[in-house]
Amino acid sequence: MSGRTKKNLLYTAIITCGLMILTYVTDGQEQVLQKDHRITREEPGGGEKEVQLQLEVPDMEQSVPYTVTVGERDFTKEEEGQAYEQAKEEIAQVFFAEGETASHVSKNVNPVDTLADGSIDVSWEFGDSQVIEQDGTIREEYVSEEGTLVQVQADLSHGSWECIYTFPVMVYPASVDDIDTLMQRLDHWLEQQECEGGDQLYLPTEIAGHALAWTEKKQHTAGMILMLGAAAGILVVFSEQETERKKKVQWRKRMADAYPQMVAKMSLLLGAGMSVRQAWAKLAERMPVELQEQMQITLRQMEDGEGELRAYEQFGERSGMAIYRRFAMLLIQNLQKGNSGLRMAMEAEADRAFEDRKNQARRLGEEAGTKLMLPMMLMLGIVFAILMIPALLNMQIS
Repeated sequence: MSGRTKKNLLYTAIITCGLMILTYVTDGQEQVLQKDHRITREEPGGGEKEVQLQLEVPDMEQSVPYTVTVGERDFTKEEEGQAYEQAKEEIAQVFFAEGETASHVSKNVNPVDTLADGSIDVSWEFGDSQVIEQDGTIREEYVSEEGTLVQVQADLSHGSWECIYTFPVMVYPASVDDIDTLMQRLDHWLEQQECEGGDQLYLPTEIAGHALAWTEKKQHTAGMILMLGAAAGILVVFSEQETERKKKVQWRKRMADAYPQMVAKMSLLLGAGMSVRQAWAKLAERMPVELQEQMQITLRQMEDGEGELRAYEQFGERSGMAIYRRFAMLLIQNLQKGNSGLRMAMEAEADRAFEDRKNQARRLGEEAGTKLMLPMMLMLGIVFAILMIPALLNMQIS
């Protein structure tokens, strides 16, 4: 056995002994059952406690666990007097709102349930005047301007000890110095008027010394209709603009999709020996609708006497797209130089157009894959939940 191993074993033995000694001391300090079978009760306010014991009956050769519930101890005669005086002092501190005393109460009171750190239970009675409710709320409708006297009774108890403490309070109407309090007083006043009934309801002109002026709130219906109409008009304009924008986007998309096909067919027709104008007239009958309309406009311009080069230039400008302007420039440049290199230029443009089309399709596919990532992750989470939840529930049941 190496020296390091012996050292580790020694440390382990020391720690084990230390923990055993600490546990023994702690258990001795926490021992509740004394040798003469006594259990000390908690001090007043400490509440009851449960003691876990082992009961042995030798002649029956039985040993069973047993739980004893031990309540807190009662007051001594000396403590009863001290508790009564302490309760009176605490009531004076916690029962009234801040800044108020028994001689002047205008805010809700606080009828607490316990006193003296929970050692004394309290129940309250507030006489027969209905001025103060059980939760301490003051009923303003039962309070006179000169003040209303209320006899408050606090029933104090602890175990078998009971005591009654009574004291008078003078309740006055709450001072109305903010709009919330004024509205509460007004609500109470109107509730009383509703209870009286009658054909007419007369609104008050004064509450707690504050003059009240009443006017009927005007309904600005015409202005609202005007505003709604203006908003509706703006929405219509924006809606039409958005519709036109979407139409233009779709038109440009269809024009772009038709471009590779047009350039390829133009190259074939030129290779077959047709002139540019003859090939243009042939293509104007076979292209998609959007491109066909633009090509037929160009064809009619040439039939009406417009120069061929100028008609092609206007076609590129009218489309508003770079690819068609480039196509028009190819036609114009090669017609100015002669048709010898036009077919090769068209073939190169067709290859370029198809390559652009493939790149665009690849880019759109990548964007679609990115957009599908979130739904796929959500579906994966749902699949995991479907697989894992029943397994977890089975583990809990077993």
